[in-house]
Order: sequence, then C-alpha cells, then structure tokens
Amino acid sequence: HDGDLDILLTGYDGAGRVGRIYNNTAGSFAIAVNLAGVAAGSADWCDFDNDGDLDIVTSGQDDSLAARIHVYENGPENTPPSAPAGLTAVPTGNHVTLSWNAASDPETPVDGLSYNLYIYYDTGGYDVIAPMACTSGPCDGFRRVVSLGNAQITTTHVITGLVSGHYTWSVQAIDASFAGSSFAAGASFNVNNPPDAIEDIANVFEDSGANPIDVLSNDSYSPDVGETLTIAAVTQGLNGSVAITNGGLDLTYTPNPDTFGPDSFTYTISDGNGGTATATVYVEVTNENDPPVAANDAATVEEDSGANTIDVLANDNLISPDPPESLTIITVGLASQGSVTNFDTYLTYTPVPDYAGSDSFTYTISDGNGGEGTATVNVSITNFNDLPDAVDDVATVDEDNGPTLIEVLANDEIFPDVGETLTINTVTQGSIGSVDNFGTYLTYTPNPEIFGFDSFTYTISDGNGGTDTATVNVTVSPINDPPIGTDASILVDEDTIFYGTLGASDVDSSSFTFGVEVYPTHGSVAVDPSGLYAYAPGLNNTDPDSFTFWVEDDMLARGYGTVNVTVNPTINVNATSTVPESNETGVWMGTDINATFDMGLNASTVTSQTFVVNSSLSGRILAEPGYDGNINVTVDPPQDFFAGDIVSAIATSGIQAKSGNPLAPYQWQFTTGDNLNRFVPVDAGYLEPVGLSTAEWGDYDGDGDLDIVLSGMDVNEAAVSKIYRNDGGDFVDTGVSLAQVIGSAAAWGDYDNDGDLDLVLAGASGESSMLTEVYRNDGEDVFTAIGAGLPGVALGGVAWGDYDNDGDLDLVLAGISGESSMLTEVYRNDGADVFTAIGAGLPGVALGDVAWGDYDNDGDIDLLIAGEDGNGGATILYRNDGPGVAGWSFVDSGEMLTPVTFASLAWGDYDADGFLDVIIAGTYPCEGTCYGGEIFHNDGDSDLGYFNWVDTIDAGADGEVAWGDYDNDGDLDILGAGRLDASNTIAEVYRNDGGLFEPVYDASGGPAGGAAIWGDYNNDNNLDLLFTGEDAFGTLFTIIFENRGGWDVFREVTSTGLAPFEDADTAWGDFDRDGDLDVVFAGNDGTGPATTLYRNNGDKTFSPLPAGLEAVEASALAWGDYDNDGDLDLLLTGLNDAGTVVARLYRNDGPGGPGWQFTDAGQSLEGVFDSAVAWADYDNDGYLDFVLSGSDDTESPVTILYHNGGSASGFSFTDSGAGLDGLSGSAAAWSD
Repeated sequence: HDGDLDILLTGYDGAGRVGRIYNNTAGSFAIAVNLAGVAAGSADWCDFDNDGDLDIVTSGQDDSLAARIHVYENGPENTPPSAPAGLTAVPTGNHVTLSWNAASDPETPVDGLSYNLYIYYDTGGYDVIAPMACTSGPCDGFRRVVSLGNAQITTTHVITGLVSGHYTWSVQAIDASFAGSSFAAGASFNVNNPPDAIEDIANVFEDSGANPIDVLSNDSYSPDVGETLTIAAVTQGLNGSVAITNGGLDLTYTPNPDTFGPDSFTYTISDGNGGTATATVYVEVTNENDPPVAANDAATVEEDSGANTIDVLANDNLISPDPPESLTIITVGLASQGSVTNFDTYLTYTPVPDYAGSDSFTYTISDGNGGEGTATVNVSITNFNDLPDAVDDVATVDEDNGPTLIEVLANDEIFPDVGETLTINTVTQGSIGSVDNFGTYLTYTPNPEIFGFDSFTYTISDGNGGTDTATVNVTVSPINDPPIGTDASILVDEDTIFYGTLGASDVDSSSFTFGVEVYPTHGSVAVDPSGLYAYAPGLNNTDPDSFTFWVEDDMLARGYGTVNVTVNPTINVNATSTVPESNETGVWMGTDINATFDMGLNASTVTSQTFVVNSSLSGRILAEPGYDGNINVTVDPPQDFFAGDIVSAIATSGIQAKSGNPLAPYQWQFTTGDNLNRFVPVDAGYLEPVGLSTAEWGDYDGDGDLDIVLSGMDVNEAAVSKIYRNDGGDFVDTGVSLAQVIGSAAAWGDYDNDGDLDLVLAGASGESSMLTEVYRNDGEDVFTAIGAGLPGVALGGVAWGDYDNDGDLDLVLAGISGESSMLTEVYRNDGADVFTAIGAGLPGVALGDVAWGDYDNDGDIDLLIAGEDGNGGATILYRNDGPGVAGWSFVDSGEMLTPVTFASLAWGDYDADGFLDVIIAGTYPCEGTCYGGEIFHNDGDSDLGYFNWVDTIDAGADGEVAWGDYDNDGDLDILGAGRLDASNTIAEVYRNDGGLFEPVYDASGGPAGGAAIWGDYNNDNNLDLLFTGEDAFGTLFTIIFENRGGWDVFREVTSTGLAPFEDADTAWGDFDRDGDLDVVFAGNDGTGPATTLYRNNGDKTFSPLPAGLEAVEASALAWGDYDNDGDLDLLLTGLNDAGTVVARLYRNDGPGGPGWQFTDAGQSLEGVFDSAVAWADYDNDGYLDFVLSGSDDTESPVTILYHNGGSASGFSFTDSGAGLDGLSGSAAAWSD
C-alpha cells in the first residue's frame, strides 16, 4: 500500500525452485519475502478474505517434482509486549525465589500475558532452564502458555535443587498472539553447599620417604556441581610429617627415620566457595629393612688393555640398626665403550679396541635381606698411541715463482686417536726444486728457469711417537721470464750531456722496449723506446744522482735497472747577485744591468757577445759591458727601455775566470715599469706622529674638504687625541677637547641626524682604564661629550651602522674592556643621546676590527668581527636575521673565513657584481706566525657558501686595509699597511686589473699599529693617502701622500692609420731603433691573408711600410735579434694565400727600396698554423733560440725547440730534439 507496484515471481533459477516478492522502492527492487519455491506453474495476487490486503496463490512443482498449491494470507501486524522489569532473586540454601514486575501490551491485557523464563549456570556453563525462543545457544527450553481470556498469571517463580555456583537469569513477556518481548536485562545470584570430608586409612613403610595419600577421593561436594575440592590445612603426625602438595589437591606423609607403628593427623578441605570440612587420617608405618648404600667409583684403564678388575664394594656400606649382613653384586649395567663382567664380589671392565676417553656403567648391590643400592663407575681409558696416516699430495707451481706454500697436513689423519696435532718431521728434496719445512706446512721453490715434474717425500709425527710418510707430486708450469735491466754506472762532466744506451737480458726474449720508471733527483733524463738515452746533471750540479728505467719484453713482462751517475765537478765562475733582481717587475726604464760573480774575471772574455742583453721590444743591446777588474760587470744601455719591456740578461760560458775556469751560464729576466712616481709626500701642516693609533677622514665642518681625527700615543708615550681642520690643503689643530686615549678607535657618523658629523672615540686612558665616548658636533669646532654610558674598550674597533633600518645610526664596539675581559656588543640608538645594548650574544674580541656590510643583499646590514677571542684568532660573519622572540637576532653564517688577530677588515664590491667582497688582514697561524691579508670573493650563492678565497696581499697585519679607486678606472683598488713580518713594515697599493690585484706602489717602512686610509684631501678627484703609526724601527709618523694622477687608465686612440685584421697575431717592436714602438700584423684583412708592417710616426699614428713579408693568416709573430746585430729580426708562421703552411725567419737588413728590407734567412723550419712562437736563449750561449708550436700540414699538433748554432754555424737553426708535447691553437712563453 505504498502507491507503487511490487513483483511476485516463481520459477526455476538453475539451482532450484524459488518463490519471491520483490518490493519496489522508488524503482529499485529488493527481495522482501521468500515463499515456498514452485516451477512449471502459476502465481497470482488475490484478496480472498476481503480484508483489503492482497493475498497470494501459487501452484506448480516443488524441488521433488510434486504438484503443490500454496495460499498465503496477508495478515495484520501484531505489536509484541514490553520487556518485564524489576528482576529480583532471593537464594535460600539450594533453592531460589525469582520475581519481576508485570509487562504491558497494546493488544493483550496485562493479566493475559504469560512469561518465558531462563536460568543459566555460569559456573558450570549450562542452562538450568532454557528459553523457548532464545537469541543464542540451544533453544530447547520451555514456555508457559496462557489460555485465552483474562487469567491471572503470577510474576514469581521458585526453583529448587540448585548446586552451588553463580547463576544468570532473565524473563520475557508473551502476548495472546504468542509474540514475545525482548528479554529483560539479565540478573544474577549465587548458591553454595558445604562439602563432606570422610576419614581415611593409609599404610606406609619405614624410611619410605614422602608417601602420597589421596584423601580427597572419598570426599564429596554434593549436591553442588562443578566445584573443586582442595586441602586447605593439615595437622602433623606424632611419628611423621605431613605436607600439602600439588596446589592443595594432594598431601604426603613422611615417617620419621627408623620409626614404625601407628600414627594419625587431620586435614581440612574447601570447596572454593566458602564451604569447608575436616576429617582424620589413620596411618600404619610398617617395619622395613634398610638398604645398603652403594658409592660411586672411579677407575683408570689403558686403551686395548683387556679385562681390568674393579673392587666396587670397597667403598659401599651397610646401614644400622639392620642385623649383620654381607654385600654382593647382583647386577651390572652396560658400558658404551667397553664390556663389564660380574663376579659377585668384584667385577671386570674391558675397553673396546682402539678407544681412549671416558666411559661409565652402573652396578647394583644387595644386603641379602631385600635391601639394594646402585652406584656408577666412571672409567677413564688412557690413550695407547695409534700411528697417524700421511696421504700423498699434488701441487702446481709456476716457474721462478719463489717459495710456494703446500699444506700437506690438510688431508692427513690422526684417527682413531683424538686430540693430537700433526707436525712435519722431515722432508726430502725435489730433483728440480728445494723444499723447506716449517713444521705445520712446507714450501716448494723450483730451481731458476726450470719447469716439468718433480716429487719429494715428507714424514709426519703425531707428537706421541707415531709417524708416517707420504709423497708430494709437483708440476712446475712454464712462465714467461721478465727481462732484467742491466745496471750501469756513468761518469758525466758537470754542465754537459751524457748519451748512452740502456741494456737488458732475458732468457725468453731479445726484443725490448725501454722507459723511465723513477726520474733522477738532481738532473734530467730522456729515454727512447729503443734504449738510447740522454742525461743532463743539471746546471752547476755535482751531487751523485741515479735514475731507474723499466724494460719490457714482447710479452709485456717488465723488469727494472738502475743507472748510477757520478758528476765530475768543474770549478765554475758563478753569478752571485744581479741588478735588477731576477723576475723583478716595475723596474726603472733607465736602469743599468749589473752582475756580481764569485771570482775575478778575465777581462778579455767580457764582451757584448759573452754578456748579452736582449730587449723584447727593441732587440739586442749592443753596448759593451763595463768590468771593474774584480767581480762586477755592468751594462749601461744607450737608451731607456720601453715601459713593460721584458729584458733578459745572459752571462754565457764564454766568460772565464782569471784562472781560466769557465763561467756557469746564468740568465735572468726583469720587466720595466713606467718611471712615474705617483704618490708624493706633501707638507700639509704639522700632524702629530702617533702609534697604537687611529685616524679617520671626515668633513665635520661641511666646508667641502676632508678633515682628520687622530688619536694614539705620541713620541713621549703620552696619549693624544686631536681634530685637524683642512683649510685648503693645510691642516690646523682645532684644539677640540677630546679624551686622550691610546690603542684607540674612532668613527665619524651623524648619529642625531642633524646634518653634521659626530664622533665616537674609544681607547685606553690609563693602564687598566678604558673609555668610549660619543661627541655631538655642535658646530663652530665645538664637540660635546653626551655621556652615553658606553663601556670603555681599547685595542679593538668601533663602527656606525643602522642595523634595524629605523633611520638613525646604531653602534658596534669591540675590544679589551677590562684587565682580563673582552667585549663585542651592538648598541641601539634610541634617540635623545641614549644608546641601549641589545644583547646580541657576540663573542668578545680584541686586537681586531668590526665592519658592517649587507653581504647577502637582503636589505639589512650584517656584521663581520675579527680578532683575539681568548682561544686564538677568530673571524666570524654574523647574518642580521631581524627581530626575534628573545630580541634582535645575529646568527653565525658559518662562512669559512681565515681566523686572524691584529685584524683589519674592509668590505667592497671589487668586481661590480652587486655582492660585497671582503679583505681580511692580520696575523694567522702557519708554521710560526703569518702576516698579511686575504681577499674573499662573494659569489652570491647561499647554497655552497657565499665566500671563496681569491688572493693574498702582503700588507694589513697590525695595520689597516681599505678599498678605493685610486686610478679612477671604475673599479676598487686596495690599500694595505702594517707588518710584513715580525721585523719589517710595509705600505702597498694594489691595482685591480679585472679581479687580479697587481702591486703598483710600495712604501717600505709603512705604518704598523696605526692607520692607512684613502681620502681626497685636496679635492682633485684623486684619492690621496694618510698614514699614521710606527715604522720597522719604532719611529712614529703621520704623513699625507698626494695622488698626482697619471695612472694606467686606458682610453681608445682613434685615427691611428692601423687597418683591421682577424684570425691574426700582432707584435710590438722597435725594428728601426728610433726609440718608439712599431707594430706588425699578420692575418685576414677582409680580402685574404695579409702581413703588414707599421712604422710609428711618433704622433700616435702609424704608416704601413713595404717589407716583403709573406702574407699569412692563422698566424704567429715574434721579434728577436737572432744574429746579434742590434736590430730586431722577425719570425712568422701561418697559412699563405695558397693554403700552404709556412714558417719564415726574416733577417732585418735595414732600410731599402721603398720601405724596409727584411730578407728570408732560408732556414728549414716546420710550417705551422694556429700556432705560437717565442724567442729565448734557453742554453745561455748568447744566441736567441725559439720554440714553435701549432698544426702542421697534416693538421697534426707539433712543438719544436729550435737551437741557434750562432755565428760559427752561420746562425743555422736545428731541431734540438727536446721531445716537447705537440700542441695546436697554442700559446708559448719563457720564464725562469
């Protein structure tokens, strides 16, 4: 009746007959009713009882194929009654009275309800009364059925005959339609009956020990069921003891020793539910013969010894008060390793053959009156030695293999003995090898160069006298023998080359390849694969030497040999010092060249051909050297060198001593500077000389020029602090009253934002008195101490910086703050002349410095500190992480920076990449103490660490470092001053050449313990220098150096007359010796290969000059005076117009025809392109040689060193055979 149609369905579903009603719920059908299944029939709806509900009729065959018809009435729905409540149980003895409140039902009157009851025995696990319609368990109970009508039905029920235990019960109401309510919530009760203990009788024997008596077997817990009786307590007998066992389920009675007769005791039982009962046990103890005591025995027999008598009765005993008895052996047990025979009063033991060890058996004795005793005999069978068994062995070894281990004992036996250790007693020798015995193993060594079959015998011992002998059969396998290098000893004259051939021997081969294994210590060696070698002992070396070579046969087996070298010394003349020094840079262009020797010279041997000076830009210097008649030779060039000229001076072996001894050839190089002295000390008024000092530039009076604050110890060791006003380049002591301190630090800064510079000054005002004061600039040379209450520090640093980005300058202090304490703290500027310590948690440092800088570009300044922290030097970069829970947060960045003391720090972006780099200078640990500074580049990469070491500078320890663009080229250069080492001081300017720092100005004796700072004091747009401190001799000074300009600032020069080239090389040189540099180009000028010589017109223009040079591209060019005629010749390589690879040497023959005459010298040289060429006198003979490197005509890389044979050979060039690696796309340069 829900308004939608349901389905009635019958039939066969493949498994059986079915009948089903499917309920339609919003179009979804589900089985609602299962009917008796029929098939081959019909099903239909009908209301046969006219009650308005559809009934059903089905017909057909059921699963047994019988015909069936079913009529189903759709009846009204009955409502079951409510569940009873108020369940009460009253147990009395073994019965219980149960009661409950009446239930209710909408269709059946209360008095018409009947009730269905169940009771469950929890203790025993069964139903006493089970319900007829139970929800679980067996449903075999009963129900009380009410008759129709209003009969009075009781709500009380009594059950009797219950056993003790725990019960659960419940009840349900049944209405007139037999519909039952749910069962009421279960209730419980307990029932218990006391047990019944019954007397017992027991018989035991004298000395029988603990006798169990089952007293519970006749006791009862009836009528209870499911209980377990236990013995709760016992009394003791007069002649025996009673014990409860097995958790109260048993007891034992133990008669006293040697006592017999009647005895009794009581016991009390419990049913576990509170019930108890007591009964008596009557015991009769029967007299019993006391058995004898058999004692264990021990016997020792020998292996394989036959029957051994053992008197086992000797230690066995009879027990009193038994009458006199005699003992006999009645039985013996089996032994596992022998046999036992009983002779009544003794027995014998016979061990099994070949057994040694332990065994045991038992025996039993009798006293003749029924008493028996058993004991064990432990037998030790001592070893009777059996011979060991040596087993033959087989081994394979390689020819010439040396001793080979053969473990012959591995397969030998000691059986049947146990516990023995075999050793090798003796060995025989093989016919083609030797045998060595090491006791537990042996080695076999084949004779040299022999292979085949061999054998020998060995004899073993078991350590107990047993021996045996076996044979070892050996196969010696043939192996290729490595060659043996032939050792050699050679005698070589000093400063000469020895040529020889290496040797080797090999029984298997005669084909060898050689090479160097260990190079000589002093000299050099080159070895050809064929064995040819050349050895040079090294210039002026006379020490013994050696080298090791390897040799391989055609099977690649390798051997070694050694060549020992004795150098025959020659007493040479040696150069001891030179001016300029070797590899010196920045040399004055008008310098003389001087060499000092260790003995007097033969004047006739000192000429321009034996003492040679070559200029890289003007060629051979033809001036004759001057000789002082003793040990000095000097060349005065007729004209100055060019700036940047690389000059080589060579004292050749043509120079001899007065005694005739030759000169050990010596060559050195130097590079000229540009002769400009750019930093000049000036007289700018009297400035107080101070040490342990500080100095800072600052325009405190706002007049547009830089003033100075200076503080430290004066020449009288008194503290002094002064402000000097810059009056147009002259400095005037203002007389401003400042605290007089030493070990000082000072910094200008506008802390009160009033537009003028204020001052912070810190230092020591006495031996243990430190001071830090902030002075407010009140104008008109008036500075007022504000009394900021800052702690005093000395020998440290101070720095202004707005760490919290609030628009006013804060302050960091670091240094010694007391006799034994150090401080580093940041103070917040709270306005109104108040500075508050923020508690940044920084380690205290002294002898150091502090510097603000935003290294990570996050918009706030970070803090770098360095100095002595009590544990040595420290350098720590703290990242500014802003406000935190505990205050402002400065966090150690973890950057690995060099720890220093006597420190100076400077931030600066020297490579203009947007990230601050840093210089850290001071002293740091090495092998002793190192002085100087280190430059760290900031990569801006937080993942791998921001800073990487770049370079070092000499200056900065116990001084100061600073960045500044002194040459106005747009990048930061470096000023450093301080201690060079423990005894010397230095001031140095380093020019920034694209990230490489070149020292360009050296003021020896620069300040230490003071200041070195940049500042344009005269407003000429050039940074000047201010130095204050002490020099290496302890002299105090304060000096200003004026920057006069003229630095190497490069500006493009136009309209030079030079044509553009590509794929080209260029070489400067004064080929016409007119005092200015000319230039040659070789490359592609846009039309093809071209080589053009340009003469310098002296007015910053150049003119092409016909020279007859071959046109090439992919070229290399080098000027050099190869024929020592005083003018530059030209070496040229490259690809000509026809694509041919060429190398040409052109001799400079001076002016000729319309231009300059360069003549092909006709040298046979290897043509190369993509190449490099470089002149140098590598053998110090006074003639220029050259190296050539590039791709040859097969495009294979080559490198050849050509030797100049000099005038004696007509200046012929030959391959020196130096064996250099072939290279292409190359560059070449000579240097010592």
